[in-house]
Amino acid sequence: MVLRTATPACVRLSPALLALHEQPGRRWTLLELAHCAHLSRTAFLERFQACLGQTPTEYLQGWRPQLAAQKLRETQDSVTQIAMAVGYDNPSAFARAFKRLLGQSPNEFRAAGGTRPGSALPGTGFVQAIQDRQASRGV
Repeated sequence: MVLRTATPACVRLSPALLALHEQPGRRWTLLELAHCAHLSRTAFLERFQACLGQTPTEYLQGWRPQLAAQKLRETQDSVTQIAMAVGYDNPSAFARAFKRLLGQSPNEFRAAGGTRPGSALPGTGFVQAIQDRQASRGV
């Protein structure tokens, strides 16, 4: 995910993004995410879209398969276990989303050793940039 701008307004989204990354399987509501950022729902949604170029739902739809790819590479958990851990109610929906985003089924991805060029996890650069900025300011 490419951050469109690194303004203080975007940095304010940091707690919500960190929450999404820490609990990807949770059924997040816009209100819960807005509360994480101490914003109204409208302000949060507008800021999220301006800073990340997509809605929180779209962000999660991209993040969950990428996180699953990491789990497929690093664990021996079953595809079903991974699907549930990253927020899918059934493995079929997970497999479709995974293949749509990464071009391979979860089993094909794992069999290939979990390799796919350019599969960096979205959002991690943004979160790291926020953390670095907060650290430099003593936050």
